[in-house]
Amino acid sequence: MYIKFMLGGAENGSMYMLYQIITGVPLGLGAIIAYPLAKKFGIKNITFVGYALVLIGSVLGWINSDNIPVAMVAGFLRQFGMIPNAYIFATLMCYAFDSIEYKSGFRVEGLLATAIVGAIMGLIYAPFAGGYESTILKLGFVDAEGVVASEAVKSFMSLSFYLFDIIMAVAFLILIPFVNVEKKLPEINAELLRRKKEAIIAKGEVWLEPEEQDRVERERAEREAEENRIVDLKDHCARKGLDFETENAKYLAKQEEKRKKWEAKQAKKKAKKKGNDIDENNSNGGTVE
Repeated sequence: MYIKFMLGGAENGSMYMLYQIITGVPLGLGAIIAYPLAKKFGIKNITFVGYALVLIGSVLGWINSDNIPVAMVAGFLRQFGMIPNAYIFATLMCYAFDSIEYKSGFRVEGLLATAIVGAIMGLIYAPFAGGYESTILKLGFVDAEGVVASEAVKSFMSLSFYLFDIIMAVAFLILIPFVNVEKKLPEINAELLRRKKEAIIAKGEVWLEPEEQDRVERERAEREAEENRIVDLKDHCARKGLDFETENAKYLAKQEEKRKKWEAKQAKKKAKKKGNDIDENNSNGGTVE
C-alpha cells in the first residue's frame, strides 16, 4: 500500500519494479561483502552499524514519505543495513546457543530453538498486524478499485511502513553492545570440547581430536568416492566395449597432472607470500633469518 498510495504506484505500475530493484541491490551486494566484513570487524560490530543504517533510513523515509527520490534512498539504506541480519546474524545466534550450553549444560537448538524464536516473533508481530488492520479500517479506508486514500490514511501508512523498523533498530542498537559472546568464544569452545571428550571417554569410546576426526572422515569420503568411480568406470567400459585398465590409467594420469599443477601453484603462492613478508620486514627496518 505504501508504494501504491505514497509513491504513485497506483498511477505508475513501474514504481513497484523500480523500488524493488533499488532495495534489492544491497542484498545482492551483501552476498559478496558480508562475510569479509564480518571476518575483519566482527559480526557484532557490523550488525550494529547495519541497524544504525536501518534507523537512519527509516527515519529519513518517514519524514519524507511522499518524496520519491528520498524514499528510494531510504529504502536502499534500510536494505543495506539489513545485510548482516540476512547473511551472518544467524551465526551470532549459534554462538549464543554455545554460550547457553556453556553456562547451563543444556543445548538450545534445532526444533526447540526454532519454536522459541517463532513464538517470540509471533507475540511481537501479531499486535502490530492486528493493530494495523483495525486502525486503517477505523479510518474508513478499504483498498478497492477507485478508492482514494485520505491524508490521515497516508500518514498512518507511512508510519506503519517505517515504525516497526525504527523500533527494531533502536532495540538492536541498545542491546547489541551488551553481546560479548564473540570475545568469549575461544574459552567457550575449549570448555565444550573438554566436556564432549570426557563424555565420550566415560562411555568407553575412543576420542579423536577434531582435526583427526576431520581427516578420518575426509579419507573415508575420498575412499568411497574412488570406489564409486571405479564401479561407474567399469560399467561404462563394459557398455562401450572399452578396456578398463587403459581408461583408468588415462584418468589417473590426468589426476596426477592436475595434482602437480596445484602443488606448483601453491608453491608459487607460498614463495610470493614469503617475498612479501621479507619486503615488509625490510621496510620496517627488521631482519629475516
